[in-house]
Amino acid sequence: MSGIYIHIPFCKQACTYCNFHFSTQLDSVASMVNAIVKEITLRKSEVKTPISTIYLGGGTPGMLAIEDLEKIVNAIKSNFDISQLQELTIEVNPDDMHLEKLQALYQLGCDRLSVGTQSFYKEDLIFMNRSHDEYAASNCIQLAQSIGFKNISLDLIYGYPLLTDEKWRANLQRALSLGVTHISSYALTVEPKTALAHQIQHNKTKPLSNEQAARQFDMLMNWAADHQIQHYEISNFAFGENFAIHNTNYWKGKPYLGIGPSAHSYDGHLIRQWNVAHNAKYISSINDNILPLTQEQLTPQDVINEMIMLGLRTQWGVEKENLRHKMSSDQWNTTLSYITQHQDLFKSSETHFVLNSAGKLLADGIASNLFVS
Repeated sequence: MSGIYIHIPFCKQACTYCNFHFSTQLDSVASMVNAIVKEITLRKSEVKTPISTIYLGGGTPGMLAIEDLEKIVNAIKSNFDISQLQELTIEVNPDDMHLEKLQALYQLGCDRLSVGTQSFYKEDLIFMNRSHDEYAASNCIQLAQSIGFKNISLDLIYGYPLLTDEKWRANLQRALSLGVTHISSYALTVEPKTALAHQIQHNKTKPLSNEQAARQFDMLMNWAADHQIQHYEISNFAFGENFAIHNTNYWKGKPYLGIGPSAHSYDGHLIRQWNVAHNAKYISSINDNILPLTQEQLTPQDVINEMIMLGLRTQWGVEKENLRHKMSSDQWNTTLSYITQHQDLFKSSETHFVLNSAGKLLADGIASNLFVS
């Protein structure tokens, strides 16, 4: 089965740290929605299997009018087989949600909310230039639960100058008290051409501390273990079995179709495609019945490296036998040698290479050292 990702490239305001493709100019929303609906129709022949997941991301898809979201979801239902749909996620900002909007999303079939929380502290939200206040996320989650939403994820950020360890513990405890089913948590990073990068460059914000980020990530892992929360991917934590099915399929190399400007697609084998990351060019091209796609074919080395990179991020790890069949004898022996030398970073497993807590702190570097060329 396949997944569908819809990229909604609009936000009310720009977070200081964000480098995703989005615009705060909202005059083209109607044209964008029509183009997305048209792209869905143009690409319906690319998916031969039932759709298992739909993910509305961005940007801020929750800020769209319910009529626009209905157009997009109904276009998916009209052009693809959703008889085996397991999950329909929408990313929302707390300040966009009210009773009628949440009820409409629920009736539309959205069964999973991803709430952009980031922090429960006013000064932190101002630092990030978030559009909601310190109460909005809690209110949004509680209101959604009262309507009937059972699968709710929230985002939290750590590793930024204002976040003391005490505040970080309090953020985690607040998330726990809200009864959400999932947490996505990321260390703040400085991306080029963002407001945060500019602020640090001009000494208006303290540089980020790698030591703080590592310490707070370690706190997060210990907290999750203490509360029997599954740390199933480097940045993702599930209560019970409430994994993000759509994103889990990404990490397991399943196929997905990306719709909208900058959206990526993968056929599950060797072909990746991505749309132009420019709203006006995207709309114009789609209106001319031209898919604004760039395509690449993965090499055998790319396939191996992606398997390593994605697998090591998850609690399932990398299947040894599958990896061995894709590698040459020399590559396999080099891999075994590295892992033997760094066995203190791996869990003991007969069938998979799986990082332990110490390894998770170094996941990107370990993956890079295991890459083949």
